[in-house]
Amino acid sequence: MPSGAKVLSASMSERELQEHVVSMAKALGWLVNHAWDSRRSESGLPDLVCARRGTVLLAELKTERGTLSPAQWEWQHAAKAELWRPADLLDGTIERALR
Repeated sequence: MPSGAKVLSASMSERELQEHVVSMAKALGWLVNHAWDSRRSESGLPDLVCARRGTVLLAELKTERGTLSPAQWEWQHAAKAELWRPADLLDGTIERALR
């Protein structure tokens, strides 16, 4: 990854990443849901639930340094959810998964 991309990746917030991912997913025909206030829900559910043509994709979004909580780890393994970071946006990993 070029040095400019590394700086961008390191400085991107989870909210900025989410805005990019949601925009891209919708442009590619996915329905996207994000629970804005999850305080009354079971913990650990991935940030995004995306659905398209019978496929459901769960994605947890983290900054480059963000860590998963124990409940998020459980969801990652139980549902084979994606874990996406800014570097995954910049190197095309997210777009490939959404195509």
